[in-house]
Amino acid sequence: MRGKAYLGVAALAATLILTGCTGTATTSPAVSSAAGPSTSPGDGASGGPSSGGAASATATPGPSATAKPTAKPTATAEADPHHDHGTVPTSCKATMSAATYAKTFASTPLNPAGYDLKGKLGLLPASAQTSGRRLECLWRDPRADITNLDMVIAPVDPVKAVAFLTGLKSKGFTCVPLGEGTRCQSVTTDSQYGVEIGSTYYVRGSTGVYISQANFPTNGLLNEVIARVW
Repeated sequence: MRGKAYLGVAALAATLILTGCTGTATTSPAVSSAAGPSTSPGDGASGGPSSGGAASATATPGPSATAKPTAKPTATAEADPHHDHGTVPTSCKATMSAATYAKTFASTPLNPAGYDLKGKLGLLPASAQTSGRRLECLWRDPRADITNLDMVIAPVDPVKAVAFLTGLKSKGFTCVPLGEGTRCQSVTTDSQYGVEIGSTYYVRGSTGVYISQANFPTNGLLNEVIARVW
């Protein structure tokens, strides 16, 4: 009996030893999971406390990340056609080159007696004109029935002048950009004399040019005038 009892006590002690080892092994994973901040992508994406200080600093932009608004460009006076002032020539001869004048105009009387030019030549409506020096030129032989060329160069209101040119399109004028301004032109044939009649308007900024010619052909006259006004 004593032998059996001894064997039973030994067996029970061995069982307790084995059971204690098993309990110690099952608690080790829990200790491992509590160590240090996690480096998994899920932590950084969640933004929670477990993401750590480094991740939090990355998510918050510093002052340099805020871009200052860029100022919008503003139009300058040089780019505004309303400020493109021309200079009205002091004489009719000064509106073109000496060679052109000698070849085309010299033989025709300028502002002949008997023609009151003041305010009677063309250009724009009175509402579109402003105060300032105004040049009026008429080349016409009093003995001619229709042959003549008249020119007016004067200061204008830019907005009203352009509005007037826009309305000329419905009257058969062809309007196109020319240099920094706008040219509107109409060429017809006189029903009585059968000669060509041309009417040309040019507005650039605050100065306008008007040329009317009947049986008086010219070559590049407007370009010469533009070169001397602007």
